[in-house]
Formats: sequence, C-alpha cells, structure tokens
Amino acid sequence: MVDRADIERMIAEVEDEAGRMVAAAAAAMGPVVPGPAATTTTAAAAAVVGREAEAKELVRLLVGGLARGRATPFVSVYGRSGSGKTTLVKFVCESLASCNSGRLAGHVAVNLRSARTVFGGACAILRELGGGKGPDAAAVTAAVATAATTATAGAMDRVAHAVESLLARGGLFVLVLDEFDSVFADRRGRPSDFVYRLLDMQERLQQKGLLMSIVAISNRAVLSGYELDDRVQSRIGSAAEVPFAAYSTGDVARLLIAAANDGSDTLAVAPGCDPGVIEHCAEICSDEHGDARRAFELFRVACQLARLRGDNRVTKAHVDEARDQLQEDRVRAALAGASRHARAACMALARISYLTGQEWHATSVIYGQYCIALGADSKPLTYRRLSEILRELADAGVAESSALSPPRGGISSSGGYGTRYRLTLAPELMGKSCSPAPGWWEGIEKAKEQHDMEVRIAHRRRFEIAHKSAEDPSYAQSAAAIARSVDMQHRAWWEDFVWREGAG
Repeated sequence: MVDRADIERMIAEVEDEAGRMVAAAAAAMGPVVPGPAATTTTAAAAAVVGREAEAKELVRLLVGGLARGRATPFVSVYGRSGSGKTTLVKFVCESLASCNSGRLAGHVAVNLRSARTVFGGACAILRELGGGKGPDAAAVTAAVATAATTATAGAMDRVAHAVESLLARGGLFVLVLDEFDSVFADRRGRPSDFVYRLLDMQERLQQKGLLMSIVAISNRAVLSGYELDDRVQSRIGSAAEVPFAAYSTGDVARLLIAAANDGSDTLAVAPGCDPGVIEHCAEICSDEHGDARRAFELFRVACQLARLRGDNRVTKAHVDEARDQLQEDRVRAALAGASRHARAACMALARISYLTGQEWHATSVIYGQYCIALGADSKPLTYRRLSEILRELADAGVAESSALSPPRGGISSSGGYGTRYRLTLAPELMGKSCSPAPGWWEGIEKAKEQHDMEVRIAHRRRFEIAHKSAEDPSYAQSAAAIARSVDMQHRAWWEDFVWREGAG
C-alpha cells in the first residue's frame, strides 16, 4: 500500500540523495529552481495498493534532478493492461502537487487512444492544456480551433507555447500521455517524428530554464517496443523506464478487498462470499493476465450471477461461471470488427496452442499456422504485416507478447529470436468462434483426440512389452519392432497435421 505519507518519504529520500550528489559536485551544480504554489488538481485516491518500488522510481525520475535545474526528458511507464500504471502515475503527480509547493507547477494527463493519428494526438494535448487554469488557457483554446488546418509541427509549437506560459514562475510541469501505443498505429503520421518533436520541445524549454518531463504510459517499452529513429532513442536513453509487472495473487486479492470495503464501489453491495472466493478470483486473474480491471469485472459478474439466482452468498462456482461468460464476451468483442486476416491470426494461435499444449509461440511459428488457417486458395499477408497484426492483438488484450531469447549456442524450440505470443483466452473458445469454415475446428478436436488416444495406447503397449520381455525375449523383440513402426507412422501423421501447410 502506497499513500501520500509514503510519497513524502520517497521525496525526502530522493532529495537527500540528490543533495549529497550536488554537494560532491558543487562546481557543476545548476541553480535551484524556485517554484510557485502548486497547481490545483482533482482529488486523488487516498492510497494505491502495492507498487511501492514503481512509485519510488517514478518519484526519483521526476524529482531527483530538480535541485540541479534538470528534469528527466522522457519517462516510459509500461506494462500489461490493468497493472495500475495510470492510477499510480496520476497518484504520484497529484501527491507531488499537494505534498509540497514549489516542486510541481502542474500536470496534464492526455489519453491518446481517441486521437487515432499523430496530428490528432498533438491536438488532444492542446485541448487538455486549454481546459486547464493556466494563465494562457483562453489563448490555447483559441489555438485549438485553428490547429486542424496546420501541420503537426505547428500544433506542437502551440503546445510548447502553452507549457511555457504555465512555467513562467518556475517549477516542473509533467505531461502525462496515456495509451501512448495508439500513436504508433498511424504509420503515415511518422510516430517517431512525433516523439522527436516532444523531446525537442522539452529540450528547448530546458534551455530557457523551464523544466518539463514527459511521462508516456504504454503496454510496451517505448524505447525497445517500437521502431524509433536513432536520434529519438539517443535522446530518450535507457534508464528512464518504469516497468510494471503483472499483479500477484496477493495484490489482486487486496485490490478486491479494498474495492469491496469502499462504499462508493458497486462491489460494496455484493452478497456475502464463501471462504476463499476472493482468493479464487485473484488466482484466476493473476494466473491468466494480472489485469486488475478484469479482476474487478470478474468479481462483479460473479456477484450479479449470485443475485440473479437468489443466492445469499457468492461461491467459487459463481466465479467460474462468470469467467466463462466474460471470456465468451471478450471473444465476441475482439472478433466483431476484426478483418479476415486478424481472425486467421487468432485461429493460428488457437490451433497451435490447442494441438501442442504450449502457451508461447514465436512469430515465425504463428505465421506458418496462419497460412494453414487461411487456406491454400488465399494469398497470405507478408510476415511483417502479420507481425503488426499480432502486436495489435496484444495491444487489444487478446494476446500477450514477450521478447524471445534462445539459449546460448542454439535456437529455441519456440522458433528462434524475435517476439513470442500467447492467447489470453482459452484456445478452444477462440477456435470455435473464428473457425474459417463449418466443421474446421471440430476436425482439429477429433485429430487431437485421436492423437491423445494413440499416445495412451503406445504407453500401454510399451509397458506390456517390458513386462513380457523377461518371459519371452523373442516376442519382446518382434513386438518392439512393430510398436516402433506404428509409433513412427503416427508421429509422421501427427507432425504433418500440426505443421504442414494445408493440413487440418
């Protein structure tokens, strides 16, 4: 649990450390920046469950250089959806504004998901700045009205002017850009150039003695997760990152309990729970995705099911039923507007996961399965384009991605270097929902059932041969030869079914 007292303690620790560094290098010390009264902000949460290490690192990056007149240009806060990134960033910014005046001149949070384009992102930043109470708010609002007729560069110049007005009396301004992944979907708008303009704006302000930090919140690290120009990567650096791991079972359970005890939350009116229900809900969510928002939704639906059935208590059975219902809803939502190739990519992941029993698969493996799902009569997309579709599926929460690093001296069984993916939904559910033809997935299920049966028969056959070998060695040798032949024939059939294009 991180509350404002913890933030104050973290600030003191960071400033003490910075003070020692400044004392040790007094000759290189920049001027201390005087700050105005803190900008009025909306009410913040009283505390944040967990995330103390992430909070301290974010405080260090935002506050650590102020005594030397420096600000961290760009902070990449990244992690899977529902891991508390946005909640913590806003909590830290609001706490910095309220704990002590002078450190934070103000902060603005902009959600870029609705922007859709790079230029739209610049205009969204302008709108948020114009909606504030800064000295030039009216001028910024007027600029927004004409921004649609200007280039992105002109819009970013207006952003710089607005921020400069806010920083006229000193202090640090924090620009929080949530859903930062969204701008990288605009290939024509040159997202890398957009990031460069943000960094250039920050540098120009710093040259005037005005301090600004940009905090980008995304599902993947901005530096390594996206294609950026060398000039951008060199300016960002590698140290200004705050990764968020998925919530643990204990964290999810504490979040659910805290929400249930909050009178303003709908969970507070839930029926009573059987022992272990919240822990069961937390285990499901931490094992599958670690998404706190989905944990809340799972528990809500379980409570709704209990009420609909007239049950006085929520049981584990309600949670399991809610899980199945939510998975079906997520599959329908994910496939509602999906293209034929995106559906084939989902089918590829479902097929290989179901047949092999493995969760993670390299992009190269998925591409081969995608060609199978698409069919021999259809022209597949390029490998690069499928990689983009897989990234989009990961951003949408349908899949999860991670970097793939093979063991030293060889290639991994998952397919080599690059990125690997896994479904966040049950393969059977996804496969039935996006089957390219009637009976296609049923054929896969029958093949898997036949394979499993053959494996069981082979195990039993080897056991019988080993048992009889002591009584009749000649029988054992001939039986073993026949068994090997049968096993090889089945393995050849199974390998062909799983991996050959056109199989299934």
